[in-house]
Amino acid sequence: ADVDKLRVAIEAAAEAGLDASDAEERLQEAERRATARRRLSDAMQSGELQALRAALEEAKEAGLPDSELKDGEGKLAQEEERANLTRTLQHMSTQKDMTSTLNAGG
Repeated sequence: ADVDKLRVAIEAAAEAGLDASDAEERLQEAERRATARRRLSDAMQSGELQALRAALEEAKEAGLPDSELKDGEGKLAQEEERANLTRTLQHMSTQKDMTSTLNAGG
């Protein structure tokens, strides 16, 4: 949308013989933010911890505003909590199985 408009304007400026290096730099920054925003959104939908961590790091480096990072950070915290609970339940289940095995053998 805005990135596309900026790209067209830069091309027109270059064709007119104007120095568009500053505008090209801004376009690259805008494209980087757009890519980071898309990856963060995809990672939030997947709920995959590694993808979320990587996407949040990329989003921070790309300069996305804190308001956009908060949603991703919230989702990451939620998924980390889910992973911790899953590990705890698996551990408890393993202990229960071991206790059952020991009781059955005795």
